[in-house]
Amino acid sequence: MWLAIPLIIIITGLVWALNKMLPFKVCPVCAGVSGTWILMTALILTNILPTTYYLLPTAILMGGTVVGIAYQGEKSLKWAVKNQILWKLLVILVGFLLVYWVVQHLSWYTFVGEFIVLAMAVYLFFVRKVGLAAPPPPHSADSANVEKIEKG
Repeated sequence: MWLAIPLIIIITGLVWALNKMLPFKVCPVCAGVSGTWILMTALILTNILPTTYYLLPTAILMGGTVVGIAYQGEKSLKWAVKNQILWKLLVILVGFLLVYWVVQHLSWYTFVGEFIVLAMAVYLFFVRKVGLAAPPPPHSADSANVEKIEKG
């Protein structure tokens, strides 16, 4: 974990700074955790980091990302907002099974799959605007109409 903690802090800080320039905002902590385990996975696969010492922290961080996906979906996807327990249960069960499988079969193929899944999650939770749970802000004309109706 001595490598993971500083990496999480560094990546979180970089994404926090990058958010000031991006047209969309990414959760810096989510990026810090996910970026750390993606980087550690690549370093394990290139034999720079020994699997014996770094696979367990990598798996723990992967599990953290699964929980983060459950949380982000719960607050941003319409279906997940309406079905919070089922959403979280499905994400946690499927996610933990996938993490277990990936850790058991770690390869460049699973690495590419991990990267694709993370890219889809970033798009779904941070880039995409359609299908979000929060309703769009009312237009000024709509607000005026609401006030008229309220006054009667």
